[in-house]
Amino acid sequence: MDYGSILKELDKALEKAETTEKEFDTCKESMSRFNKLSEQSKDNGLLFTEDIYNKAMEKYEAGSYSEATNILQEAQSVGDNTDCFELLEKTLEESDGFKIKKEIDLKKIRKDMNKFMLNGDFSSAQDLCNNYILITKDNISDYNEAKNQVSIFNNLIEDSKKHILIEQFVPEQEAAEQHFEERDLKPTINIAKKGIEKVEKALANWIPKIKLTLPEDLVATESNRASILVENIGKTRILSVNLTMEGLDAAGKLSTKEILPGKSAEIIVGLIPSTPGNIPVTINSTIVRSFDSTETSVDEEIWVQILRPGGGAPGGKASGNAKSSKKKEKAIETEIQPEWLIPEELSEDEAIIGDFFSKRWESYLAYPDNEAILDHLHNNREKYAISSYFEIPTEPEKVMEDWALPQNIRGNIHLDSKRVEIVRDIFEAPYEKNYVIIGEPGVGKTVLLFEVFDQLMKREPVGVLTNENIGNAHEKFKIKLFYDDISEKPDLYNAIASKDSIGGLILSSREAEWSELPVDFRKKFTRLTVPRFSDEEMETLILKTLEINAILQDAKALKLLVSYAQGSPIYVGSLIKEMIYSGIRRLSETYLKENAQKGMEGYVIMILQRLLKSGNDYRNGGLHTLSCLMFLANHVEERKCHEQLLRAFANEIDMHMEEKFNDVYDRRTFNRSIDYLSGQGSLVRFPHDTWVDILQGQGASNPFRPDIQEIRNEFEDTGMFEQLKKDSIDDAWEAIQKRYLRNNVREKDSFLELCDTLTSNFRLSDLKEMGVDVDMVREVASKHRDEPIAASILSRLEGAEPSHNVINIQDSVINRSEIGSTK
Repeated sequence: MDYGSILKELDKALEKAETTEKEFDTCKESMSRFNKLSEQSKDNGLLFTEDIYNKAMEKYEAGSYSEATNILQEAQSVGDNTDCFELLEKTLEESDGFKIKKEIDLKKIRKDMNKFMLNGDFSSAQDLCNNYILITKDNISDYNEAKNQVSIFNNLIEDSKKHILIEQFVPEQEAAEQHFEERDLKPTINIAKKGIEKVEKALANWIPKIKLTLPEDLVATESNRASILVENIGKTRILSVNLTMEGLDAAGKLSTKEILPGKSAEIIVGLIPSTPGNIPVTINSTIVRSFDSTETSVDEEIWVQILRPGGGAPGGKASGNAKSSKKKEKAIETEIQPEWLIPEELSEDEAIIGDFFSKRWESYLAYPDNEAILDHLHNNREKYAISSYFEIPTEPEKVMEDWALPQNIRGNIHLDSKRVEIVRDIFEAPYEKNYVIIGEPGVGKTVLLFEVFDQLMKREPVGVLTNENIGNAHEKFKIKLFYDDISEKPDLYNAIASKDSIGGLILSSREAEWSELPVDFRKKFTRLTVPRFSDEEMETLILKTLEINAILQDAKALKLLVSYAQGSPIYVGSLIKEMIYSGIRRLSETYLKENAQKGMEGYVIMILQRLLKSGNDYRNGGLHTLSCLMFLANHVEERKCHEQLLRAFANEIDMHMEEKFNDVYDRRTFNRSIDYLSGQGSLVRFPHDTWVDILQGQGASNPFRPDIQEIRNEFEDTGMFEQLKKDSIDDAWEAIQKRYLRNNVREKDSFLELCDTLTSNFRLSDLKEMGVDVDMVREVASKHRDEPIAASILSRLEGAEPSHNVINIQDSVINRSEIGSTK
């Protein structure tokens, strides 16, 4: 072999060696990467067959580095599987954060992937993982869409309130929220989308409808000052109505401004009929709806009876008053027979409870001639040592007092057809069905709730919920339970929401607050919506209210008050209460213009301006009193407080008000405001929730809003209100305790009212820390346990510190000797 051939062979050998070295390095790198991926895979619980690695090692040891590398590269997809599984874990974690229902078992997915990987089928393992990632991402996408659709639906409902009646869409709104709360996402999307579509169609397609009523006492050939009544009988808000007439000459503007659904407007014009007799009048109405200012034109013919000059009807007969008489009020059945009986087969303690319920019911039915029954309850108070989450009142006055209703309202409640229907629906419903009476502020929800309560009491014993330790004992005795304004009692509505099932509950709530309560709570109730009164019904209600309060009225004042009240009976009650307080016994147009404002919100603002300000400036102590009213509105249970505790709070905040706002405690300003508040005995409370709205800064034209915000920033947001509330305990307790010890007969009611306020608003540990003698509270309450307020105090004490001599009513009746045995 020549030298050239040797060099060629050497070059080939070197090239082969270099190739082998590269293959070796690549193989080592592949083996290293394979081992890392294997460890990473094991960390995620993923396994795969070792056969691949063993085959690669055989080739490696035989020097076939390239073949070993090719074998190892077949398994490189294990890394993709590991990344895929980590992505799945991350996606599932995101899904869990949204509380989406788990339909995917990560352990099972890992197990199924391992089966594929142990068989070397890495692509199938990855396909499986990717499939579940898609499912989870779809769930997250559904969650986001469901959340978005519910938000759109809620906002659309809120915006649509300005233009149409939305009550018929609210059940779908609540259903969408409920499904979303339970993470039934696709039904949520479906319900919300359909609801949105329905509301949008209503906005676009609902046509305004009006009813026109012409006067029937017009005189021929004369100019008659007349009122044309225009009623909005449709479901959409009307911006304006313009009329043109044929058959009558009209002098004046034949148009109205805004008319809300269910409301009416009067057009005052001069009408001149040409001839007497029964004549047709053709009226063209051009109606502009609020949503998009679309005009609707309607022609109708109305026949009007025209009198002869001098007042005679055609044909010479006396006409008299051609206006129809007012409709008589629809009444609920007046003869309601008692039907309730104590259940049979009761234990000894349950029999005592049944007898106790029966006696209290008997007392309510016998009121006011119930002294003998009250004496029986008092004399047997040791036998009736009962702690419960509800009370059966012994007299209607107690319920009216607790619900801040006028004492003369019983038997004088005015019901229109819708309210009659609500009372009858509840009255005739099966026991298990729960109801909530819902409406805007001031429509008379509490009055209607009392009417239902009072009517049911004629047939069966009915209770009032007193605390959140709610059970189902009332269901055993078939006793319906009531609560006014449930949104103000979070502990109670959360306790009801936590129950798997519960029946026999009848509550009230504002429309706005109801939609914010937990879905698990709301879904247990059938809603009954209370509308505002029509102007005609409002006039009847006002006349009745004036009559029972012995107040005279001028005709013009009556019409003006109807306009001012805007369908709110509470407005009328508040105004008449202020008249009585001021010693005024005639309702005049002048009095209204000087002492009232249109709408409940404006009326309350006017009163607060009068109490706290002189002109545009605060009186001495005005800001201080405003802070005390805010404290009562936002930090006291049921916004009901013993006057002494409120005065103690006023003393506690005095120094801080002077430091922050340069205003001090002025007793004259403070006392004027306290005198204006409602409440019996030593208790103070707001006349109506509209006060609370204003003191929380609500209201489009609330002049107190900037000052309220400053006070909130200084005292509410910093927690100082709650601290000062606690600091007020000892002063209030010391003052009322001393009065009680000096004269325990005269001061008994005040003492119990303070104990009721304290046990409602503070933990027992707080009361003990601030020097309250809890044993004394228990002793006095036990002594008067036959009185509802004392029974409520004892129920709270028993809930916190059970004793051995009380029957505790909750989910079942517990024997006295067992009370507290496990504590």
